[in-house]
Amino acid sequence: MLAKARPKKAGAARDIAAERLDKAFKDSLAKVEELAKKRLLQAHDPFRAGLMMAREIRRAADNIDAEVIAQGIEVTEAGVLSQ
Repeated sequence: MLAKARPKKAGAARDIAAERLDKAFKDSLAKVEELAKKRLLQAHDPFRAGLMMAREIRRAADNIDAEVIAQGIEVTEAGVLSQ
């Protein structure tokens, strides 16, 4: 007996795209980590270079955090205004 094919979810394409995005994001983070390690090995002052890189990474993370908060506020305000 052949098993019946399952019907695909409506959001299957969206799920696949999200998985690809997650993989690409994780790959990018791994590349940043690899680059940072290489720079530390080549730096004249590895401690100072590490602090500078960490500061820039934190700054980028803070920018992402601020953007997420701003988008959340916009969505909330749009929901309140539409009611």
